[in-house]
Amino acid sequence: MKKTKTIKKINIMQTFTRSKKCYELDSKTGKLEQIDSIDLQEMVNSSADCELSKLYEKFTTGEVVSINKYKDLLPSEKIIFDDTNDKDELNNLAELIKISDKYKKELKLSDNLSPDKVFEEVQRRSKDLNKEIKNKIDIMNAKKLLKKEQLEKKELKKIQKEKIKHEKEI
Repeated sequence: MKKTKTIKKINIMQTFTRSKKCYELDSKTGKLEQIDSIDLQEMVNSSADCELSKLYEKFTTGEVVSINKYKDLLPSEKIIFDDTNDKDELNNLAELIKISDKYKKELKLSDNLSPDKVFEEVQRRSKDLNKEIKNKIDIMNAKKLLKKEQLEKKELKKIQKEKIKHEKEI
């Protein structure tokens, strides 16, 4: 035989009020005192224009007009925003962050560096590398010049020897 449990059902009723009481601590008595009450429904209603569905409705019904689509036909009572560069700016920013992450990986930089700091580091390393390359080129040019001078001296000595040899023959 199976035992069954009987669960007593309790009916609880909740109540809500439109107002919220605000309290302030009285520093003299150390007790909370009611100072005001706020109408919660009024507070909610005041933010109704920010609701996503309401904003979407504004855009889809034409209450908000994009400048780049209807530049010449803008009625003055419409809310106007300019979205001509927003997408490009966001795409450029995303691309810069992507490049920044690539540099972080390639140059073994800290993951905590901001893109600005990454590009500053890349620029600093680029300047250092340019200096190093310039110094190496200067050294190579100096070596070439030295070799050229040495070859010219050898050639001059050879010419002088031939001249002396030729003078002895005469």
